[in-house]
Amino acid sequence: MLSNAERQFIREHFEEDVHRLLLSASRYPGISMPVVANQIEALRKVRGKAPSWFRFDLEFPPCCRSSRLLRKLQPALRQVCFPGIPWPT
Repeated sequence: MLSNAERQFIREHFEEDVHRLLLSASRYPGISMPVVANQIEALRKVRGKAPSWFRFDLEFPPCCRSSRLLRKLQPALRQVCFPGIPWPT
């Protein structure tokens, strides 16, 4: 769960380059910069793909911040959606 300080940081730095923010993490000791950077990236995706859903109070769990979840689910999805089809490993 994001702290109030992290939520405020996201609002204030939303348009900034997340890579620069990550490199300057030492300037913001009370902010978990990897978490905040992931939140900013996820919010930007929502703003671009579903603007009507965009709100700063949205919070994304760690599993939804990367494609790791999809990679973990991919074998099961293939099995359910395409049973009997051999897939390269």
